[in-house]
Amino acid sequence: MVTSSSNKTNWWVIVGSEENWDYAIQGATGIWGVRDKPVLKRSWERIKKGDYTLFYVKSPIKGVIGYGQIESKNKQNVPIWPDEQREARVIYPWRFYFNVNHILRPELWRKESLKMEGVPFQAGLSPISNPETIKRIVKIIEKVWGEKITLEEEEKIIVKKPAVSLHDQIKGIIYEIGKLDNFISEKEFPLDGERLDVAWRKVMRGVPTKVFEIQIGGNIHQALGKLKHSFDLWNSEPYLIIREGDRRKADELLSGTFHEIANIVRVITTDKIEKFYSSLRKSKELRRGLGF
Repeated sequence: MVTSSSNKTNWWVIVGSEENWDYAIQGATGIWGVRDKPVLKRSWERIKKGDYTLFYVKSPIKGVIGYGQIESKNKQNVPIWPDEQREARVIYPWRFYFNVNHILRPELWRKESLKMEGVPFQAGLSPISNPETIKRIVKIIEKVWGEKITLEEEEKIIVKKPAVSLHDQIKGIIYEIGKLDNFISEKEFPLDGERLDVAWRKVMRGVPTKVFEIQIGGNIHQALGKLKHSFDLWNSEPYLIIREGDRRKADELLSGTFHEIANIVRVITTDKIEKFYSSLRKSKELRRGLGF
C-alpha cells in the first residue's frame, strides 16, 4: 500500500489555470506554489523529492496535461505568477520545484488532455491515496503517452511492455536521454504532415532544438529529407541514428542529394547511443546518491 511514510513514493495532483500553467512550465523543470491555507500547507509539508505529480488544468480544459516528479521545495515571498504580479502580492508562498517527465504542447491541451475519473482535482495540491487509483493512472499514462513508470519502494508498480523493435528501443532511449539532459523530450513530433521520431525543446512553447530520425534498415533518404526540412524550418540540430552497416548509404546521400546539410547532420550508430545512455544513467544515479 502506498502511504505517506518517508520511504514511500507518493502521488499528487497539482491544479491550476491555463495562465498559471503556461508560466509554471518553461522548460524541463517547473515551479508551483499553493496558498497559505492549513490544509494546503500540510500537503506541502508532506511532499518530498521523487514523489509523482499530475499536472491538471482546470476549467475549461479539465484534464491532465502531463506529469513529473518533485525535486525540492521552499517558502518564497516574491510574486511570480501572473495573478500575483497583477495584485502585487504573494498568493502562493509554499512553493516546490519538479522535473517534467511528460508534457503536452499547449496547443494540444484542449483536445488531448487525459480525463481521469476518481482523482481529486479540487484543491491546488491533493494527495492520491488509493493504491488502485494510482495503478489505474499508471496504466492510462502508459497506454496513451507510451511511458513506463516504476516505483522502486516497497510497493512496486511496474508497467510491463511487450517486446519492441530496435527502432522503438532506440527511440525510447533518445527520448529518455533528452529528459535526463533537462530538455522537454517528445516522440513523434509533428513536421508538416509527417512525424519526427524524437524532438527536444528547451522551453514548452519553443521549437525543437535537436531532432532525431532513427533508421534501422529503412528509408534513409526519407529520414534525411525530414531532418533537412526541420533544419530549414526551425534551425534545429539534426541527428541521424543508424546501424553501422548503413553508414555507407548515409555517407553517399550526404555527399550527393543532401550535400547542403552534410556538415550539419550528426550521424550516430545505435551501439554508441546505447553506451552513452548507460553511462548517463549511471552518472545520474551517482549524483542522486550524493544528493547533488
